[in-house]
Amino acid sequence: MVQDFVKRLFLDNDSRIRTDSIITSALLLVVTGFIYNFFFFVPISVNGKWIRAPRGSSVQDIIIKEAVILQSGDLRDTNGRLLKKEGGRAPGLFINGREVARSGIVSNGDRLTIRPGLDIIETVERKVEVLAPTTYVQGQGAFLSIDSTGQAGMKIVNIGATTGRVISEEIVRPAKPVILKRTKFTNDQVVALTFDDGPSPTFTPQILSILQGQQIPATFFVIGSQARKNPDILKQIMGAGCTVGNHSYSHAALADAPPAKICWELEKTEEVIRDATGVGSNWFRPPGGSTSLTVLEAASLEGCKTVLWSVDPLDWMSPSPQTIYDRVLSQVQPGSVILFHDGGGDRTATVQALPRIIEELKLRGYSIVNLDDLVGKE
Repeated sequence: MVQDFVKRLFLDNDSRIRTDSIITSALLLVVTGFIYNFFFFVPISVNGKWIRAPRGSSVQDIIIKEAVILQSGDLRDTNGRLLKKEGGRAPGLFINGREVARSGIVSNGDRLTIRPGLDIIETVERKVEVLAPTTYVQGQGAFLSIDSTGQAGMKIVNIGATTGRVISEEIVRPAKPVILKRTKFTNDQVVALTFDDGPSPTFTPQILSILQGQQIPATFFVIGSQARKNPDILKQIMGAGCTVGNHSYSHAALADAPPAKICWELEKTEEVIRDATGVGSNWFRPPGGSTSLTVLEAASLEGCKTVLWSVDPLDWMSPSPQTIYDRVLSQVQPGSVILFHDGGGDRTATVQALPRIIEELKLRGYSIVNLDDLVGKE
């Protein structure tokens, strides 16, 4: 009524028509805008902030509209150093507390939570390590025995799963060392001669002839693979009053070998010796003197005592006969075990030096005995 009164009072007919049109248009715009917003936009909350989003918008549409930067966190080590950019936890997208993909559609009144990526610390792996006991050889003399079997230790190690970096370690049980004892059994004027790496069809018979001529014994530590080819020479050794010893089957270094390998080397050689002579060996010499607790235990299981040497003229390097002679006589002492070689190469110099060595030993008052007699003289 007020509107009509104003129109009648101040406006002419044309003006009233124009005013009606303007008011009508404005009302139409308001109504149209309301209808448009109501039907084509929906209110949603983005991390607590309410916005209007086109109806049917995806989460990705909202991310673009709000210029949200999505970036994974980083992977870092336990000291905080960067290991991998964006290698951490990925951003999380949740509608009303439920995790959704970027293609998820938002609805009227939804609460969209965008959780940023987070840095993560590399996983720490806990490992238990066995500490192998150190082996010590104590004493002097050629004969080896076990003084202490030792005990393995234990260590806890924390390692970064990504970097492999040792973060911390703790020894929870120290290792106790293995003690191998070298013994000299006598100070009497006696020595033992030993020969390694045969049998040789060329040099072993020559050495046996010299020993028989002097009526003295010796021990021949044979390689199983060589002995298998020359079983008759093993019989000759025994027939000459000498002893056959075990020197492994393949002349392998045994100190770090697996137990199964060590046992095979000894057992195979014992088999060859028994097949050729009818009896096994009482003595074992590890190739190169490479020994360990396991080696001694394996030899003991085979019924063999382990012996090294106390005099080494290095005749395997083929020095002159005079050099071999000089080296032996400069090193020999009462109770010595002298190392020679009858196989593994040209042993002509050893054969030539041997008679003079034996004669000089006798002149110095030494008796030459076998290993069993040397051990027995306490």
